[in-house]
Amino acid sequence: MRHRYIVKKRQDSIWDLIKGAHDAWSGWVCVLLVGVCTGVVAGVIDIGASWMTDLKFGICPQAFWFNREQCCWSSDEMTFDQGNCSQVSRFG
Repeated sequence: MRHRYIVKKRQDSIWDLIKGAHDAWSGWVCVLLVGVCTGVVAGVIDIGASWMTDLKFGICPQAFWFNREQCCWSSDEMTFDQGNCSQVSRFG
């Protein structure tokens, strides 16, 4: 009944047309927002888990949010064979 009423009232005025359009897309906006929020939470969890895993290799004193690879990008003394550089501070 509600849907029939909204469709019937669309021809009456521009305001009713806007209300009818809002009713038509409001459900999709809700689905879009839930999807975006879910994606953001999944991204934060993925990045956070990766960062916390890299904590066991040490932290970067210049920027704690960098992982070991990002911290050592500017280091001239790192090779792929060694796998470490002096810029990473190790715990203990």
